[in-house]
Amino acid sequence: MRQFTATVDRSRTSGRATILCLVALSVIWAGCQQKGEPNRKGGYLAPPELIRSVTLMDDRATLVPVRLQLFKDTLYVSYFGRARIDLYDRALKRVRTITLNRPAPVMPTSFWVTDSVIVVIDHARGTVMSYDQQGSLLASYDRMPDGKTSLNPFAVTAFGGVIYASDIGLRRVLAISMVSAEGITEPGEIVLAIPSDSTQLLGFPAAVAVTPDGRLLVGDAVTGRVEVFTCDGRHVYRFDTIPATPINGPQAFAIDGERDPSLQDTSKFNPSGVQTLGRIHIVDAGCGKVHMFNPLGKYLGSYPDSRMQKPSGIAVDTTNRTVYIAYPEARTLLLYRIPR
Repeated sequence: MRQFTATVDRSRTSGRATILCLVALSVIWAGCQQKGEPNRKGGYLAPPELIRSVTLMDDRATLVPVRLQLFKDTLYVSYFGRARIDLYDRALKRVRTITLNRPAPVMPTSFWVTDSVIVVIDHARGTVMSYDQQGSLLASYDRMPDGKTSLNPFAVTAFGGVIYASDIGLRRVLAISMVSAEGITEPGEIVLAIPSDSTQLLGFPAAVAVTPDGRLLVGDAVTGRVEVFTCDGRHVYRFDTIPATPINGPQAFAIDGERDPSLQDTSKFNPSGVQTLGRIHIVDAGCGKVHMFNPLGKYLGSYPDSRMQKPSGIAVDTTNRTVYIAYPEARTLLLYRIPR
């Protein structure tokens, strides 16, 4: 296995983070302090409505969908017990299969697709891997730079040339560079361990996402909270707690296209772009619900009314106003429509 190429050197962290940091701390923090109830006009608080369920088949065998991502016009789906990721069009017709059997079968616990690579975590193998779109292995990481400490990765996302892999053993999110910046980073180098303060470790970082404006969201299965960090690894705030019950099984995040009316004040200058973001959905396997928050972490509501059994993945098609939810217990893919 290829190992990481450098340790997390605190004296160099600020320099590395500079090229990765897309949003200034002051901008994010100013946005986080906004208060008040969201405007209820336009059905902003209306949850998606179930329209149908789909069973995915393969040679007469029912597939068990686990993780989802809509990338461009294609829905990527991974399954329980299958060393592969399937690609579907918007009509849910399978168009291609990426087999993950090199150098050995890889069962995706989590994955993320970019223009150039597919990053996959196999939690059982303790590896973070990157593949091209044909399934050829590009790089694999299973140990820290000391060559001794094994990784225990669980969830992954990627943004701006950086892999963000949560590690439930280290109780942090590791930021791993995918690009070469002379004198600062090289592919495979750990540029940050988040949180940067070792006295404020996470409980169980089970879900991760990076918003388009550059905030790292971490769903913590131990504390039942969604923690928010800046691009340089500093904790800035957390999402609202849910009144009825805390989040106890975060699985994945997705963002829809519904803008919060309360953030659309054009008289105030806000270069972060947070006002253009949609609602943030987080799948909670423990509660059997999907929780919705506004772009700044204000709780909006949960769906569906009836409890699901351990939903696991989510993706949003903002063009067709469709939410896809992986429901492995029922061996189905659920489709929800975002009402207008």
